[in-house]
Parts: sequence; structure tokens; C-alpha cells
Amino acid sequence: MIQFFRNLFSSKIGAVFALLFVVLIFFAFALADINAPGGMFSSSNAIATVGDQEITEEQITDRLNQRLQAIRQQQPGVDMNILVQQGELDNLIDTYARIFAMCSSPRITGSSSPRRLSTRPSHPTPIFAD
Repeated sequence: MIQFFRNLFSSKIGAVFALLFVVLIFFAFALADINAPGGMFSSSNAIATVGDQEITEEQITDRLNQRLQAIRQQQPGVDMNILVQQGELDNLIDTYARIFAMCSSPRITGSSSPRRLSTRPSHPTPIFAD
């Protein structure tokens, strides 16, 4: 059987067959990369989108590193793998999604307060009076 493939690849037809096989593998990897999140033609590195805001990989990475540093002050042996296994990554993405959802909710439903009400204090403070 091995001799059959050797003879096939040493002929012109076999060389064309081998080249087409390599090209097929190349396109399979390229298509898999295009469809992957953050793939070849991705315009953003958003992990999730809430309303019109995107939760980016940089935001999550920065916040997760901050969280890791804070935990390492109390437990020096903690690393990123342990943090992810404990569900900190999922909690962080969920927290960002909830915050973005709460911030974009008035814009989506159209129930925002008038600008003049939101810029005035609810009750004047005598200390700051002229």
C-alpha cells in the first residue's frame, strides 16, 4: 500500500493530486479561522455585545489581571488558571454584561430623564450657595 502512494506521488498526476490536497487543507484552516471569534476578518475583538456596546477582550483581560493582583496580595500562590477555574472569568463577563445592559436600557426603551432634570441637584445645598 505504501508503494502505491510512492508511485502515485512520483507521477505528474500524483503531484497534482498532492498539491490539490495541500490547497484543500489550507482553505479548510482559513475557513475555520474566519468563522472563529476574533478570526482573520474580524473587525473587533468583542467577546459579547450588549445593546450597542461591546465587551472587549482588553477590558476583560485588564480587569482579570487587576483581580489576580488583588488576590495574590492575600494568597501568593494563586495563578490565572486557578482564577479561571473558580469561575472568575465567567463572573466578570456576566458583571460587564449586566452593567452595560443597565446603562443601555434607558436608550433602548426611550425612557431617559430630561437633561435639565438630570443636571440639577435634587435639593440645593446651603454651603454652596452664592
